[in-house]
Amino acid sequence: MREEILRETTTQFSTDLQETAAKEPFLAVLRELAQAYHAFSAYSAAHVRQLGLTPAQFDVIATLGNT
Repeated sequence: MREEILRETTTQFSTDLQETAAKEPFLAVLRELAQAYHAFSAYSAAHVRQLGLTPAQFDVIATLGNT
């Protein structure tokens, strides 16, 4: 669910940025950052699934590990 929302938001954000990138040069940089974030998120989610955990379960374990 969270990944789907992220994907939809990133796709819409990317589309919006493409339309205005020529007008605002910094938006091209934001587009690249959004794509990098999406790629990292997908890679991370795949790793968490390989561990047999849900993203929420992994978040709890990571939080407990940091305390």
